Amino acid sequence: MQDGTADYSGIYIYNNPGTAAVGDNVTVQGVVAESYGLTRIESVADVTINSMGNDVPTATLLTTGSLSEAHEGMLVKVSGECTAVSTNAGGDHWAFKVDDGSGDALVDD
Repeated sequence: MQDGTADYSGIYIYNNPGTAAVGDNVTVQGVVAESYGLTRIESVADVTINSMGNDVPTATLLTTGSLSEAHEGMLVKVSGECTAVSTNAGGDHWAFKVDDGSGDALVDD
């Protein structure tokens, strides 16, 4: 879920959002928690759809080395060379690494 393009404008929603769709403005009631270093809302008790069909925030263009906690839950765009592929993506919590010369970015689904 994301509101704007500023740092810290997104958060991961762990549970199924019900009938909410991309472009919906929603209010989510749940518990904020940290898991595997990721801030998220879990134990979702209610999702209210306030409006539908809204524009989605534009992806924030970042260098791979600048990707940080401030960008969790946000739509971002990075590009670079694939430097590694995980052989244990479930345990590693990343599927592959990308580097544009400024440092690795871990990419997961």
